[in-house]
Amino acid sequence: MELMQKWLDKYHALLRTVLFAVFLLNGIFYIPCQSITADEGDHYNYAVRFVKGHPEKIRPFDDASAMPVSAINTAPRVAQQLLHPHLHRNDFGTSDIVNGRYLTLLISLFIGFYVYRWSKDLYGKRAALF
Repeated sequence: MELMQKWLDKYHALLRTVLFAVFLLNGIFYIPCQSITADEGDHYNYAVRFVKGHPEKIRPFDDASAMPVSAINTAPRVAQQLLHPHLHRNDFGTSDIVNGRYLTLLISLFIGFYVYRWSKDLYGKRAALF
């Protein structure tokens, strides 16, 4: 057991980096292969309205579970519109939704690192890595 503890202590940073890298790479390759889910369009439409200053939930069923935090997923499109003001797409928001997923992936990575640090402070390196 002590040998395993020494090994974990020695390679802890490497193992942590590999775990986060696998999560990131998995997301990067997985996101473009997946279709839009049934409610993703509704959430994105609400997020667009929210960013434009209309946070009212006007569609009782479609907007029911949409939250303002969904507006974060519009950031890639907002940046594109600022760089290319005349940009128009005819894909019904599909590319915007997919690009927003990458932002969610990065936020998830940062939250994962925060949870790791918190767990490490509370329970130690091995528990945090687990």
